[in-house]
Amino acid sequence: MLVLAIGLLIARSIYLNSVPPSVLPGDAAAAAFDAMVYFIKVTLRVALAVALVVAIGAFITGPSRAAIQTRSALKSGLGWVRNFGERRGVSTGPVGEWTYAHRRGLRIGAVALFALIFVFWGHPTGLVVILLVVLLLVILGLIELIGRPTAEPESAGQT
Repeated sequence: MLVLAIGLLIARSIYLNSVPPSVLPGDAAAAAFDAMVYFIKVTLRVALAVALVVAIGAFITGPSRAAIQTRSALKSGLGWVRNFGERRGVSTGPVGEWTYAHRRGLRIGAVALFALIFVFWGHPTGLVVILLVVLLLVILGLIELIGRPTAEPESAGQT
């Protein structure tokens, strides 16, 4: 991406220096070149945003010590929020148990849905990528927050 971006800058400079002002004014030549490579530049920005999202996602889901600590911190934070709500009488009940039992499928479905939205978006920009990722993270966070394991029945033999 970096090589292509530098190549476009060099090509623009060569193009503008090779067009005589008597044939095409400098501003018009620059506008023509910029219009010709506009979608290439937008695609480079989107590819950069997608690459950063994939790299961050790969890091977070990876086996490194920092990734494991990040995941456990997020999980314990969401667990604290869920427990805080349950102590105050807010419970997800059977919906939370169902969500917990099907959380893997829900996660895969959410990621697949947002991937399809991105693929079928007309002209995605870097902002679109960032907004889709933020919305996906909110949905994944809600799946984790809502899902709670089934309550283990208390045994009558304990004293």
